[in-house]
Amino acid sequence: MIPRNSLQQLHDLDRASPQFHEQLSNFLRGNEYRNVFPKLQGEDFAWLIEYLDSVLVGIPDPTGSIFQECLHELGKICRVREILPKSCTVSDSLLEIGLPSTSGYAYDGALDGSKVRIQRVRSYPEGDPQEVKQTFHQVAATWKRLTHRNIVPLLGVTIDPLQLISDWMSGEDLMASTISTPAT
Repeated sequence: MIPRNSLQQLHDLDRASPQFHEQLSNFLRGNEYRNVFPKLQGEDFAWLIEYLDSVLVGIPDPTGSIFQECLHELGKICRVREILPKSCTVSDSLLEIGLPSTSGYAYDGALDGSKVRIQRVRSYPEGDPQEVKQTFHQVAATWKRLTHRNIVPLLGVTIDPLQLISDWMSGEDLMASTISTPAT
């Protein structure tokens, strides 16, 4: 049986408190959480994922240690259980897929009328499909919360098929825009 008071303790942390981030960090590093984590089941995992995702949205400094701890924990949970926060998934009814790029795994498309890039996850015959799905879930959960001027924002994902949907970036592709040095 899972000690309900462990998740209740997390739930009861006051997000408005100046000590919230320190308390959350202590909880995630604590022995009680480490002992409870392997015993969590579906509903509790879903709650924990949504909780961590909502905490990440409220942290103003994505370079701080609490952001990194929460992001790492969220990615780990999503990988292990192959589930994502609701904020990551996109409704198929809002997504329009256009023609494939020359690689055949990226598509131009539209999400709710805005131009997007859709990247379909490749599946290799010699690869482990379970590992592909786990990595996909970890990458999606992590990428969704990353913000940096050099990182294209992840708008969401679809699960069947596994696709990553990001903002459309106009201009040249990476290979065409690299700076070439003259041969000597």
